[in-house]
Amino acid sequence: MKTTIEINENKNRALRTLAQQRGVSMSQLVREAIDHFLQVVVPKGTKESFGIWRGKGRDGLDYERRLRKDWPA
Repeated sequence: MKTTIEINENKNRALRTLAQQRGVSMSQLVREAIDHFLQVVVPKGTKESFGIWRGKGRDGLDYERRLRKDWPA
């Protein structure tokens, strides 16, 4: 998929320089940066938390509602 982004001239120059130093295209450099960003930004433990209520015999939302039933409105 192709996309277009706008960056300021200083960042453009820095990316071109880095791409030349590494011997890769700017597109490759940006793809690597996005991959790195997504790895860092996705909170640790997110994958491990999926299915946490499986086998508990109750719904997580139901549990939350029961905990909050005594809270003032």
